[in-house]
Amino acid sequence: MEKINHFNKIPSICKYCKASSDKFIEDQRVGEVICTQCGTINADRMIYEGAEWNNYENDREKGKDNSRVTWTDPTNPYSQLGCSMPNFFIKIRNDKGEYITVNLKKVHTIASSNPKERAFYEIIKLFNSLVHNQHFDQRTVDIAKIYWNEFVKTKRIFRGGNRKGILACCLLYASQKTNTNKTKETIASIMNISKDDIIKGEPIFIDIISKSKHSSILKKPNKILNLFTPIITKLNLPYNTIIQCQELYQQCQEELSEISSPAAIAGIISYLIHHIQKKKKPTKKQIIQAVNITNPTLTNSVNIILNCFL
Repeated sequence: MEKINHFNKIPSICKYCKASSDKFIEDQRVGEVICTQCGTINADRMIYEGAEWNNYENDREKGKDNSRVTWTDPTNPYSQLGCSMPNFFIKIRNDKGEYITVNLKKVHTIASSNPKERAFYEIIKLFNSLVHNQHFDQRTVDIAKIYWNEFVKTKRIFRGGNRKGILACCLLYASQKTNTNKTKETIASIMNISKDDIIKGEPIFIDIISKSKHSSILKKPNKILNLFTPIITKLNLPYNTIIQCQELYQQCQEELSEISSPAAIAGIISYLIHHIQKKKKPTKKQIIQAVNITNPTLTNSVNIILNCFL
């Protein structure tokens, strides 16, 4: 790769995952330095020092991008834009009468793009709006875009509820990757879709992602299952209680993911002992002391579990 000048200093390690700079790649088409380990952009606004040339049809077909001022989205498999204008900002009034800043370069880019490229760009706008509305952080959305790109590359057409569900799953699994762990209900509410759409789209998502380099996200270990053992032992309960608690937790894992692990563990144990087995011991007080939570926290956790089995 030819030498480039940098307006932003490139860090020696990734600012998110702390990977060394040998994990970085430089994308000259958009002027960004990207960590291949986590996908974080570590530097941008770089200038390519090579000569500026036009993008002719044959070059574009071969994947070449010779223009210095082109805006080309590297995640978009349909991107085939030629030379465009440099950044040029103007202020206009929107429908509410407010002044907003518009980059004419992007307007020109979108207007010059083909229908498939514009369709991809509409999804990117949808994802970016979730960051603007503070529903997701930028890194989670960037990972969701990478997952969606895997579906675009299949050249299959997804419509209706399946399409909505796949997009929601991109966000769902991206949130797991970044440990923000949004639930299906939360994402359905944010995207104004039915949870059933996500359930329909998830098998398609798993099928496509399992064949990609991102398949590891489907094998995320559930660490909380191992936390039942010391608590069950502390309460002097039979060993098979551990298995029963783990099975109950897996049935309502999604609902319990929004509360703390100790609260979820205490709720499962209390539900099993007092609601299924109908035993008096260990008491709620003993469970609370073993897990070190408060009585209202345990009550809330048990109520969540009760709602799962209504």
